[in-house]
Amino acid sequence: MSHACGNGNPLAAIVAGAAIELLHCASLVHDDMPCFDNSGLRRGKPSVHCAFGERTALLTGDALIVLAFEQLAIRLAMAPDRLAPLVRIVAAAVGSPGGIAAGQAWECEPAIDIVKYQRAKTGSLFAACTMAGAAASGYEPQAWQPLGYAIGEAFQVADDLLATALAAIPPCPGAEPLGLQITAVSRSLVTGLSARHAA
Repeated sequence: MSHACGNGNPLAAIVAGAAIELLHCASLVHDDMPCFDNSGLRRGKPSVHCAFGERTALLTGDALIVLAFEQLAIRLAMAPDRLAPLVRIVAAAVGSPGGIAAGQAWECEPAIDIVKYQRAKTGSLFAACTMAGAAASGYEPQAWQPLGYAIGEAFQVADDLLATALAAIPPCPGAEPLGLQITAVSRSLVTGLSARHAA
C-alpha cells in the first residue's frame, strides 16, 4: 500500500508492518492457551504455554503487544506526523470494538456472528496493513480499509477451506491436528456459511 501511495516514508511503512506482525504473534500465543483454543502445537512446534507454562505464555503475549508500540514510538519519534495516525490504526486493529481483542471475545460467547467474528479476528489485521501503508505515505487511510477487510476475508475463506478439506485426514503422531481451528463449527466461514457459498 505504501508503494501504491508513493512510498512517502518507507521506514514508517516497515515499522508499522513489524508492529502489526508483533501483535499478530502475540495473538497466536494467547489464542493457543487453554482458556481459548488449548492448542499444544504452533507451526509444528510446542506452543508457548506447553513449552514454558501458561504464566510465561500470558506474559510473552503481553510483552509482544508492548514491544509493538514501543518500536513505533522509538523508530518514528522523528516523524510525529506519521506516528500518531499509525498508533491509532494499529491500536484499533488489536483493541475493541473491532480488533483482535473483540474477535477473541466472540469465542467466549455461546453463539457468534461469523462475519463480525472473522472481520475482528482476521480482517482487522489485514485492514491495519492496508491503512498503515497509506498513512505511512501521508494518505488518508480510511479509504483503504475495505480492501484490507476483503483481503482478510479471502485469506480466511482459503484457510478454512484448506482446514475443512484436511480435517478428515488423520494427523501423524505428534503432529498438529489439522481440523483444530474448525472444531467449533460456528467459528469457520466455510462451515458457518457452507463450503459452496464460501468458495
